[in-house]
Amino acid sequence: MITCVGGARRLLSMTREWPWGLAVLGDPGSVEGLPTTLDQNGIAAGRSVVAVGIQHAVDGEAIAEVWVDYADEDMVCIHDDEFVAASGTLILSDAGNEEQRATGIATGPLRLRVLVDEPGSPGRVVFVLGEPGSR
Repeated sequence: MITCVGGARRLLSMTREWPWGLAVLGDPGSVEGLPTTLDQNGIAAGRSVVAVGIQHAVDGEAIAEVWVDYADEDMVCIHDDEFVAASGTLILSDAGNEEQRATGIATGPLRLRVLVDEPGSPGRVVFVLGEPGSR
């Protein structure tokens, strides 16, 4: 169970140039491979791994973050579905795993929303975790 006293809480943050133009959130204990095809919103999602298009390195730095119970009316939600955290760890990385950030999380199904500042080539991607069914 995700619990958060006092509102939103940032778990992970990575500001960098993204050489593959993808920010990836995944459970390292998953046997599921990274999905290979982005949908019309720039998302490739499985049950325990999600890749999101982010501003490419040639355009400069961009930021990817993982939050619990985050809300920002200026951001656009491009994905809202279930995410299964099986191992109790989440990793935020680029597509080549050149740089990673990890955090512990409760196991089980979670709600995952993906918010972007600009659809298409976002300079900021926010992965928002919440209780399943908390729409």
